[in-house]
Amino acid sequence: MVSFTPGAITHHLSRSFVHYSTGDAADAAIKAVNGMLLNDKKVFVGHHVGKKERQSKVEEQRAQFTNIFVKNIDPEATDNEFEELFTPFGDIVSAALGRNDDGTSKGYVACWYLRYYADNWQLRLRQLC
Repeated sequence: MVSFTPGAITHHLSRSFVHYSTGDAADAAIKAVNGMLLNDKKVFVGHHVGKKERQSKVEEQRAQFTNIFVKNIDPEATDNEFEELFTPFGDIVSAALGRNDDGTSKGYVACWYLRYYADNWQLRLRQLC
């Protein structure tokens, strides 16, 4: 059983913060309550992550992007031509031209890389420009 001190539970919009006296107590609560239904809604219970930490993770992910979107592609361009152009940047997981129901090109392509290759991108972009 956990006893709360005054102010231990803080409510904000659709969130509540509960402060436990030990990490083990918090871990036990997360394990027991996470994913349960409360008023017919599935709840998420996890450790608090501060705003600065969340923002830094988002910025880090943005800096490590692995997906690109290219538009204004020649309608006659083929998947193979696109892959040949972008393979030097790194290992491609998937690259496909957007296609209409009749198989004609929509004029864009989405490409997903296995990893972020900062050095390859900078070098290759200098060669292309």
